Amino acid sequence: MNKPKAEVKPESLFWPQFRLSGILGDYLPSRMDCVHKLEKGCVDLHIRKWGHRVTELQESLGSLLAPEMQLVQATESAAIRIEVPVVDCRAEFKPQESLVLEGLRAAEKILRWANVHRTTLEDILADEPSGGAP
Repeated sequence: MNKPKAEVKPESLFWPQFRLSGILGDYLPSRMDCVHKLEKGCVDLHIRKWGHRVTELQESLGSLLAPEMQLVQATESAAIRIEVPVVDCRAEFKPQESLVLEGLRAAEKILRWANVHRTTLEDILADEPSGGAP
């Protein structure tokens, strides 16, 4: 009897997502999420469907970014990115604990930044043309 092959899951399933809560605020704008891309070595604050408007976002947000933050295109999204060490999800945790903690600190920093600049972010996102991204 032939068994179906197990479906190979993309590595992106290992990308923890973070939300604002408690002292950090109540939410991120609906088109945003914060993701620790473990195997890529970065924490991204995604602005979904804004990849085609990175230059415009740089003009609006560039002066507000902390020195370790950069604005990049992440496929169809724009992302405010902090680079962190790569974490191997298949390896043991203990030897990588400090790397994971560095990623968590970066996620906290980017979420705090988003909370401080929430009104600016909401104003920018409200400017999205009704047709959305191409």
